[in-house]
Amino acid sequence: MVTAVKQAITVQAPNIQHVTIGIQGISPLVVGRFSEKSKEALKAKHVEGPTAKGKKNREPKDFEAMYNGYRHISQEGWDGIPATAIKAAMVAACRTIDYQMTRAKLAFFVEPDGFEVHDRTPLIKILKGKPQPLETYVKIQQTIDIIRRPMWEAGWEADVTISFDADMLSQQDIANLLYRAGNQVGICCGRPGSTNSVGQGWGRFALKGGE
Repeated sequence: MVTAVKQAITVQAPNIQHVTIGIQGISPLVVGRFSEKSKEALKAKHVEGPTAKGKKNREPKDFEAMYNGYRHISQEGWDGIPATAIKAAMVAACRTIDYQMTRAKLAFFVEPDGFEVHDRTPLIKILKGKPQPLETYVKIQQTIDIIRRPMWEAGWEADVTISFDADMLSQQDIANLLYRAGNQVGICCGRPGSTNSVGQGWGRFALKGGE
C-alpha cells in the first residue's frame, strides 16, 4: 500500500507597494451616474409589482436636474470618476498583452480619493477642467430620448493611486497597463472599449509626463 506524502505549502505575504500616476484626458470625458431619481422610479415600479402600469403620463423633463443627477459628487463636494472604472479599464487592457484578467483583478487595487455622497461609490478626484452640459440622444428599444450629461473637454486631469503586489506586477507594468487602459480602452460613457459598441472615442487618457 502506497501512502500519499503531504507536501507543506508555504504562503508568503503579498509584497504590497503603492504608486501615484497622473493622467490627462486626450478626449472628452462623459460620465453617467445612475441618478437618485432613476433609482426611486425603479424602486417604485418594484413596489407596485404586477399592478404597475405599462405606460404612464410623461412628466416634464428637468434637464438641469438630469445633468446634475449624472455627476459623481463626493461627500466633500468635488466631481469624480468611479475608481472601479479605472480598474475595469486596466483589467480589460490585459487582453492586449495576453495577461489573465482573473489574475489581474487580484494583482492591484485603485485607491479612492473619496466616496460618492449618495451611494458611497469610491471616486478619483478630477483635478483639472470643469463640467459642461452635453445633450445627446439615446435609443432604448424603440424609444428615442434626449439626455443631458456632464462632459469634461480633453485636458482633464486626475491622479491615480494604485496599490499592487510587486511579486505579481512591477511598478513599470502598472504604469504601462494604465497607459494601455487610457489609450485603448477608455473610461465611462462612449469609451472605445465598451462591451455594447465601439463608443465615441470618449474617456481616453495618457500618462502625464510621458508614457
